[in-house]
Amino acid sequence: VTCGCASTGSSPWYKVTAGGCPSKCDTIRSEAVGTMQCADTDGFNWEGFWDAYPAIMSTFLNLEDAASDANVSALVTFMKANNSCAGFADAGAGAEPLSSNSWCDGFDDLWSPLAYICPVSCGCSSEDSILSKPAYCPTACTCTDLDEAFLLKVDELPVPDDENPPTTCAEAAAMSMCFDIYVSRLCSLSCGTCDRSG
Repeated sequence: VTCGCASTGSSPWYKVTAGGCPSKCDTIRSEAVGTMQCADTDGFNWEGFWDAYPAIMSTFLNLEDAASDANVSALVTFMKANNSCAGFADAGAGAEPLSSNSWCDGFDDLWSPLAYICPVSCGCSSEDSILSKPAYCPTACTCTDLDEAFLLKVDELPVPDDENPPTTCAEAAAMSMCFDIYVSRLCSLSCGTCDRSG
C-alpha cells in the first residue's frame, strides 16, 4: 500500500500485478473506484508521467530508444503541452503507439487504467460505458439513466394494454419494467442495477 498500488491517484506506471503489486491492492482500488466522483483529477503530475514514458517503454519492449519513435515523441509533446486529462479525449491519444494498448483501459503488464485519474476524458460517462459498466469507471459515471436511448427502445418493450408507454426511466421503474434487460441496462439508476462488471 505504501508504494501506491492501491491508490487510484498515484502514477499508473507498474501499478499492476505484473509490476509487483499484490492482487489485494486491485480489490482495494476497485472498491475506491466505486466511490469516486465522476470527474477528471486536477493536479496529477503529468509532466513526470510523460517524462518517464519513453524510458519505460524502451525497457519493456527492449528498444534502444522509444523516444526516437516519431509517434512516441509526438504523443509526449502533445500530452505535456496539454498537461491534463483532456488529451485522452483526442482520438489520436487513446492508445499507446508502440503496444496499441488503451491508456484508459490500462495494460496488465505495465500500467493501471488512466481512467482512474481521467474518467470523464476516458469516456466513462459515455453511453457505451454506462451500458457495459467497466470496472475502471466510477459508479458515479455509469450509474445513470439514458432516457433518450430508452425512448428509442420503448416501442419494443412489453407494456400492459391498459397503460401508456413510459416516457422516462423513472416511469418504467415505477411500472415495474426493470425485469426487462433493456430497461435495466438503460435505466440503471432508476432500476437500482448499478453494479459494475468485473
